[in-house]
Amino acid sequence: MKVPVISRVGDSLTSRRSARIWAAAVFAVILVLFGALSSIQAPTRSASSLVEGSDSAQVTELLAANTSDSKSSALLVASRTDGHALSEADNTAIDKQAVALSQDAEVAAGRTMASKDQQAAMVPLTWDTVSDTADRQKLNEIRNWIQEHPIQGLSVQVTGATAFAVDITNAFAGADFTLLAVTVGIVAVLLILTYRSPVLWLIPLLVVAIADRSASLVANLLGNAFNLTFDSGVLSVLVFGTGTNYALLLISRYRDELQKNDDHRQALSKAWAASFEAILTSNLTVVLALLTLGLAVMEDTRGLGIVCAAGLLIAAIFVLFLLPPVLAMCGRKAFWPLIPRPGQESKKENFFGRAARAVMTRPGLNLAALAVLLMVLAGALTGTRIGLDQTQQFRTATESSSAMQTLAEHFPAGETQPITILAQGTAIQALRDEFSGVENVKRVGESTQLGTTQWQQVSVISAVDPSSAMAQDLVADLRDAAATESAGQVLIGGQSAEQLDSHQMHLRDLFVIAPLIMVICFVMLGWLTRSWRTALALGLVNLLSAAAAVGLGS
Repeated sequence: MKVPVISRVGDSLTSRRSARIWAAAVFAVILVLFGALSSIQAPTRSASSLVEGSDSAQVTELLAANTSDSKSSALLVASRTDGHALSEADNTAIDKQAVALSQDAEVAAGRTMASKDQQAAMVPLTWDTVSDTADRQKLNEIRNWIQEHPIQGLSVQVTGATAFAVDITNAFAGADFTLLAVTVGIVAVLLILTYRSPVLWLIPLLVVAIADRSASLVANLLGNAFNLTFDSGVLSVLVFGTGTNYALLLISRYRDELQKNDDHRQALSKAWAASFEAILTSNLTVVLALLTLGLAVMEDTRGLGIVCAAGLLIAAIFVLFLLPPVLAMCGRKAFWPLIPRPGQESKKENFFGRAARAVMTRPGLNLAALAVLLMVLAGALTGTRIGLDQTQQFRTATESSSAMQTLAEHFPAGETQPITILAQGTAIQALRDEFSGVENVKRVGESTQLGTTQWQQVSVISAVDPSSAMAQDLVADLRDAAATESAGQVLIGGQSAEQLDSHQMHLRDLFVIAPLIMVICFVMLGWLTRSWRTALALGLVNLLSAAAAVGLGS
């Protein structure tokens, strides 16, 4: 009888001679990969939240191209540490500090502005823009100077777009290592609890660790070749999680086969052949689903999807073609002290066995109860808003978010970050009047010509926090008003508009990509089960479970 190809490959991976050859060949490829790609630097995360082609992106480009005075700015925010109103002495000290700062840090300090309740003051700071890197260095220089020159009884902080960018960068500093260390620790604990062996857990963990490093190198190569941005920490979590999952599937089947076969190599070969299709199907399902993220508009989403797809494919290759030879060379003793042998009495039914039996005794009742629970959790999605406000993007308070909160509490909310309107081919005064009647608009500024272009520039001051969801709704209302009133072209930009455009593109990506992922899951389940009815049932359960998980997370 002709032996299937999968069985022949399994025999080759686990035989006494071939296992060594497979292991040596894989390690040779790893050494070549490490040597060739180790010098490639990881791409940096996207520094801009602008959506290419959006109104807010066009406004930023037009302003940059038609403004000769290229300046970066920040806001110095001062308040008393005891929460009391600022005294005359405090205001004088703030003025003196602003003057000294402008001289020592080579920045231009504007007029000090106190809030109506006299509990906070702000000083605008500007400097010549050279590059994003130089702006961030200047911001750090300003902050360091303020720390070295404190004012007794006052809290002085710096906020603004550059300050937020610096705080986001600092928030990610060291995060990848921390995330990787926590992931490895969790995986190690799970493997030890699963195998109850001081030896066996090390084997899959080391294999997956090598796979993770290989995936990172390949991701760096792809990122630089195709200009992709991504979070390497997420990549490591996925590689460790899925790689460990595949290893558990293989080793669990291997342990069962060891209780039936005297030859551990034959047992491993059968286990590999039996689990190959499940691992391959699982892997390809997730890989294809991640590749659909390549259709995303958002750069970070697109880049993360592509490199994670490559990483998961690498994880499967290592588990399927490196782990078996290593296990074959280690033999049955790798399971010490609970070494499985043929003829051993089956252990007593564990918790999961009892739970499965309990579920199957009354399947209808259990199905109905769990379906109701999942639908209740999924119901939370109705009130979920994708994305976070600018001040909510940090787990703990940062200087920029704290200062922005102070500004929102004591100054008119929209004064710090006005909405920018660019219009041409329309009656600008009629447009200003229309905007003045929109809810949550506090003031509409005078129009000015943008450079030598036909564009007229107008600033709209909102009555709400510019980083809030209400500010995004205001931008949408302004765009609706412009579409109704204006016969020409009107572009609306600024921070609130950038956040709205980003939010809308995230929604667009969700509505385009989620159905594609559902189709992929259905097709792969149909391939694995050979039954469209079973695939449909499993797909519905998967969809409901995913909705419940996201709802619970929200």
